[in-house]
Amino acid sequence: APVEGAPAPAPTGFENLARGRPYTLEPQPSYPLCLDEDDRTQLTDGVYTTGYFWTQKTTVGWTRARPVVITLDLGGDLPIRGVSFNTAAGVAGVEFPTNITLLVSVDGRGYHALGDLVNLGRVHGLPPVGAYGVHRFLTTALQTHGRYLKLFVDPAGPYCFVDEIEVLRGEPEWLQVALPGE
Repeated sequence: APVEGAPAPAPTGFENLARGRPYTLEPQPSYPLCLDEDDRTQLTDGVYTTGYFWTQKTTVGWTRARPVVITLDLGGDLPIRGVSFNTAAGVAGVEFPTNITLLVSVDGRGYHALGDLVNLGRVHGLPPVGAYGVHRFLTTALQTHGRYLKLFVDPAGPYCFVDEIEVLRGEPEWLQVALPGE
């Protein structure tokens, strides 16, 4: 397991395009025990939380927010093979998200649906059931491109927590791939 405060490698050895990139959060984070000024940079800083997510400042959390919308700016139109969303749940009324809809855009105006990360990530394992657990929803099956990646997170209960989002680099020729319907 990654050491707290140490950068974690991309889950599959591919370059993490989101590392250090800016993002917006709607609504603003609201869970008091992990709320801090660094919520504006923590989702792409490469640092994975250890311990209970909702009591650690390295985590970003919401109470009674549905959906939670996270929009990453990758800085340019880049090839994308995958996305990961690292979260925790299982106790204290915290449940894993029911879905995480992924959308991509070249210009930040027209977005194209890529699918549900919860469903796409099943090939990499299911979240733990019945006890506290950390789970990384992950897909490496995308063959797309874009500058902006939007995640619509639908929490299963009143809480939503995430400590890191990664966007994995695809092949250069994917920049020519037509994006799915808007």
